[in-house]
Amino acid sequence: MKYTYSDLTSPSATITAEKDGLTTTGPVYLKNGTIDYDKSEKAVLGAWEMFVGAGYKHFTYRHHNEGKKWRDDVYMNGQLIRQDINISTDAGSAIVDQLEAGWDGFIPNYRTRSSNLVSEFSPARPPYTNDSISFYEQNPPSDALISQFELDYESYLPWYGLKFDKVDNSNVSIKVVLESGEMHRAHADIAEKIESKIPVWGNHFFAVIYDSDNEMNENVDVYFHASYDVVRGWAEPDLRMPHTDNSYNNNLWIWGAVYNTTSNKITHLKSYIRYYEG
Repeated sequence: MKYTYSDLTSPSATITAEKDGLTTTGPVYLKNGTIDYDKSEKAVLGAWEMFVGAGYKHFTYRHHNEGKKWRDDVYMNGQLIRQDINISTDAGSAIVDQLEAGWDGFIPNYRTRSSNLVSEFSPARPPYTNDSISFYEQNPPSDALISQFELDYESYLPWYGLKFDKVDNSNVSIKVVLESGEMHRAHADIAEKIESKIPVWGNHFFAVIYDSDNEMNENVDVYFHASYDVVRGWAEPDLRMPHTDNSYNNNLWIWGAVYNTTSNKITHLKSYIRYYEG
């Protein structure tokens, strides 16, 4: 990626990102009255990814498959760790059968939307310790769940996850998804530390996990759109790439990084590869 600055002495200074003949221009950010080169470049790169890069490619792919069933293959440490599938599929419906049998009434209806996602998975990273079921509702958390987990956020993005422990049925956690502004309002220090570590700025969002004791977990997820080569250059050698087969990049939805608030480090990197049926 090539960055070009213009009018640096002007309040309307700009920065342009250029790669493969495609460009995006954005504002220059200041910090304590001086140019914040790191944020300026992360921001214009984030915009480039959404306008012409990985984000644009995904949203075009999604638009062309509107109304179809899908699954997300989740990779970490070079291997497939989970498959999130629509409940409208036979395999997805069978997992919902398990939820209805083992956690009947935890929420009123697991089948509110055919686009809800489920998966069975083994623990591959904290805070998960046992084989579990994931359930992703394509709606904001209900007032009942907000009250049950004692959540105190002003706004939520329109999906959330529930994690059901198959060994300890009483252990159910919730993952709520927050846009950047709400994360800064509620957890400014955590948001700033994470943003200083990820490769892009502006197209990212966050997710926080609360356990059955209503405690927020020390592992916080951040999701962002970026091209494979950008992420590889940022991640290696400290983080292992989730996948190495470049053919997956045609179906790349998003990256997810796990940040640990105790160690102040990104500990895991995930990629979500989406496939549509038909």
